[in-house]
Amino acid sequence: MRVPDETERRPFSGWLLAVALLPVWLACAESTPVQPVVRAKPVESPGAPASPGAPASPSAPTPALVDQIYLADADGNVQGRLAEGSRPSWSPDGRRIVFHRDGHVRVIGADGSNEVELALGQWPTWSPDGKRIAFSNPDGIHVMNADGTAARVLMAPDLYRLHDWDDIAMLAWSPDGSLIAYQHVTWESPHKLFVMTADGSSRLALTSTTGNQYAESDPAWSRDGSRIIYWSFGYGIGTIDRSGGETSTITKNFPEIAYNSRPAWSPDGRTITFNTYPWRPSSIMSMPSSGGSATVLIQDGFNASWSPDGKHIVFVRSTER
Repeated sequence: MRVPDETERRPFSGWLLAVALLPVWLACAESTPVQPVVRAKPVESPGAPASPGAPASPSAPTPALVDQIYLADADGNVQGRLAEGSRPSWSPDGRRIVFHRDGHVRVIGADGSNEVELALGQWPTWSPDGKRIAFSNPDGIHVMNADGTAARVLMAPDLYRLHDWDDIAMLAWSPDGSLIAYQHVTWESPHKLFVMTADGSSRLALTSTTGNQYAESDPAWSRDGSRIIYWSFGYGIGTIDRSGGETSTITKNFPEIAYNSRPAWSPDGRTITFNTYPWRPSSIMSMPSSGGSATVLIQDGFNASWSPDGKHIVFVRSTER
């Protein structure tokens, strides 16, 4: 199954193709409640070097890394691991977290308990009333009840595909429930952002295909639903009106901000978090929403999502299984 969020071939095929090869379908694991963070033991000093001519010791196999969801407080203090998975998002009541793993949409309690597999797909996003979840898979954009029942297609692939490879990623439901923002992923032209009506009846391109805008990604809504924050090669991290128009830049690109940076407002609208460059290890940065200097909030983490009350953050960290 192809990976829908990763990259495009032109004009930045080098690093974007590398992003495309990062795994999205992750290995299945049993969910457990929040586990305290345990510091790794110090690395012991190696023994004496081998004498000249002695056979070299065989290299240890490279450990397999999997994406794990962690919980932190709003100050970035990591509290523990919740589950294996990626792209976590809080339910509007703060009691559950939806995410994807191994090609399936799953949900857990806010403490990591009671994992339930809901549907085949990824990029899940809650409706603002918490009753439904939208997601995508190769058969299109779907919506289902929050317990996984009554799934149906909102938009079939033939309504958004311009080319055989085209796909949908990074869904985000608006606070008023009327729109769903998403990323249109294609090899043939720059990735673009769209909003569609929540019933799937129509869609609107947020941004123009002209100018120096490529690989737009990670739409996220302001609390009042009037604007969308996203990342673009042309603008760095910026915001745009829900009906489109001109982008207002918050911070320009620098080497550490790039595709798949998942910018997001804190619930009070005062802070923006985003990832640094997506190669592992990445860091989650924090900066004023009006712009200014960014500081490290969480080291070795990415894909942060704020709890509705602003007291906690879930994020992803790649670790050894």
